[in-house]
Amino acid sequence: MGYAKSGVGNRLDGSTMDIATFTPISVLSLSDEQAETLRAEMPDVAIVDIPEGAGEGIPAYSTWAFGVAVHAHPDLDEETAYQIVKAVMENPEPQANAFSAVRDADLAGMTLEVGTVPLHAGAARYFEEQGHEIPDALKPAQ
Repeated sequence: MGYAKSGVGNRLDGSTMDIATFTPISVLSLSDEQAETLRAEMPDVAIVDIPEGAGEGIPAYSTWAFGVAVHAHPDLDEETAYQIVKAVMENPEPQANAFSAVRDADLAGMTLEVGTVPLHAGAARYFEEQGHEIPDALKPAQ
């Protein structure tokens, strides 16, 4: 009578949309208590609020999320990390071609909202130069 499936950004994923074509679906939101339990016991999982419209007739809901990410060793020099992040953020086409769900996504915003580990200093510098505020949990280790 149900299943758990990740979405894609603020939308339901393709397999869920396929099911919804022939079976009425309801998306269950995390309760405040469930969200707090996840925050306390699974800090590497983010809690996100999905606005109304993730799928036809789907109201707003809260759910867990994690991002697909690239990580660099802290010893990678800052300028190289900066240039990698800059290239990815300023040229989203390769990511969109590989994973069409991110075609119109705000990759920087998603990184800062769903990220759970400190950013490399070069990545943080890029985001700050673009006017983004780095959440405390993502600030690079000193």
